[in-house]
Amino acid sequence: MVGYWLSYARCYYKAIAWSTEDTTKVSIVVITWNQVAYLRRCLSALYRHVDRSNVEILVIDNGSKDGTADMVGSAFPDVQLRLNSKNLGVARARNQGISGCCGEYVVLLDDDTECTNDFVHQMMDYMDLRPEIGIMGPRLYSANGEVQPSARPFPTVRGILGRGLSRVTPDSFRSEYLFKFISSSSRSEERRV
Repeated sequence: MVGYWLSYARCYYKAIAWSTEDTTKVSIVVITWNQVAYLRRCLSALYRHVDRSNVEILVIDNGSKDGTADMVGSAFPDVQLRLNSKNLGVARARNQGISGCCGEYVVLLDDDTECTNDFVHQMMDYMDLRPEIGIMGPRLYSANGEVQPSARPFPTVRGILGRGLSRVTPDSFRSEYLFKFISSSSRSEERRV
């Protein structure tokens, strides 16, 4: 999988946590757990494609036993490595990475992400021009080049029922009955509100 999940968020609490002399503009936080081969490809791609002059890279290792720490230390010595004694889970590791970084922007990557261009600076430049944007995600592609779904519209009753029932009902039932019913009930709810 080329890109699994990425978020790019503006860090408004920077002034509280870090000195004003810091020149780091972007912090890239990579979460890993027993995926040394994926992580090597992820970090290699970042080294090839991202201008690191004002970028820091942090790897949060969730207790890997596969030599991850040794690989990062020898192949990528300027990457900051945080070692957890056990797997704390993705959310806690991401929060740990965010709290330990010092960039104005934070990029969250999974270890199976391989960038193919300097997306970091493209996104940073876009957000610098539009301060009303607080979070952003790029288009992700799978290994075979197809667009990988990474975002959805805001949940609606129709969407939730349609996705849930699509696993247990035949196509003909969904197209002929379910969506007509949901569409008509959604319209009546809109009128009542």
